[in-house]
Amino acid sequence: MAEMAVERGLIIHPSCVWRWVQIYGPELDKRCRGYLKRANKSWRLDETYIKVKGQERYLYRAVDSTGQTIDFLLTAERDTAAAKRFFRRALAHPSNPMPRVINVDKNRAYPVAVQYLKQEGTLRRRCRLRQCKFFNNIVEQDHRNVKRRTWLAKGYGSVPTVWRTLRGIEAMEMIRKGRARRVSLLTIVVMFVRDLALLTLFSPPAGLIALWPILVMAVSASVFAWRQNRVPGMPASLKIGSPFEARSIAGFGLIFLIIQLAGALGQRFLGSYGTIGVSILGGFASSASTTAAAASLARHGQITPVAAALSTVLTSIASTLVNLPIIYRQTKDRGLVRILLFISAAITILGLSVLALVDLVATHLNR
Repeated sequence: MAEMAVERGLIIHPSCVWRWVQIYGPELDKRCRGYLKRANKSWRLDETYIKVKGQERYLYRAVDSTGQTIDFLLTAERDTAAAKRFFRRALAHPSNPMPRVINVDKNRAYPVAVQYLKQEGTLRRRCRLRQCKFFNNIVEQDHRNVKRRTWLAKGYGSVPTVWRTLRGIEAMEMIRKGRARRVSLLTIVVMFVRDLALLTLFSPPAGLIALWPILVMAVSASVFAWRQNRVPGMPASLKIGSPFEARSIAGFGLIFLIIQLAGALGQRFLGSYGTIGVSILGGFASSASTTAAAASLARHGQITPVAAALSTVLTSIASTLVNLPIIYRQTKDRGLVRILLFISAAITILGLSVLALVDLVATHLNR
């Protein structure tokens, strides 16, 4: 780095670059942790060595079956205690799910550590330990991305120095492989379109009324997402789960029945206020189920199409707001939450304003 800077007319001492690594490496790893995508449940675990003052220190690393880095840990020994420490560290992060299978080499410390963690409840008993070198080729090849950078140091003087350096290297690898991401607003756009499609499918008149407000909300979220994606090197990602999973179908059906019953009772005893309350509370659980329930009630004449459209808009907004505490818990970034809260408020005001305007125009035309 110092030589490259000299070629561009900048005089930077190599020790200055080293201090940058020691300061910004751990900070980059810390900030990157809150934006990690969820890994899968097939782990590949292996350890490699790094020279520190002429002695071997062991770097435990794990990747999933697609090559995404799960976690890493530098230890002085290669034994059962080190393996248990690594497993506890990897499982402590919310983006690392409980593994279905863990593939390791023939190291005899792994079966003992896994058995102990199963007994204490850290690992579930159905988790399978597989000792097969063939399946560990993924993590063996992934070691090269780290070793080719640590090799340039020609050895390290202390364990804290190499650990801070490794945190920066591993964080950059997570970003390069696409596991780190920004919070995406595209999922909000997809949710708005899905709710509108459900409302139109079950109650076309209500879908026609809700078309413009939800369309304005979706366009607004798309504009904010486009502005967000202009940050270079940090593309927003979108992952949509399959709606045909048995667990999703059962949950959707149960919430649909509960909300439909609550909506009918709320409309009967509290009128429009009951519908609004059920819509907001239902949006915190499932906006799709709440939208389908409101459309079903409108189709059977228990509520008006305008009330069903209002329910859809409110439940979509509530489903958007309920994500803010989850985002703050994972990222601890108050600035990001404030920005998302401002965006949600702007989308809410636009959607309700357009819905009121559509209702006013429809009332004027009916006269």
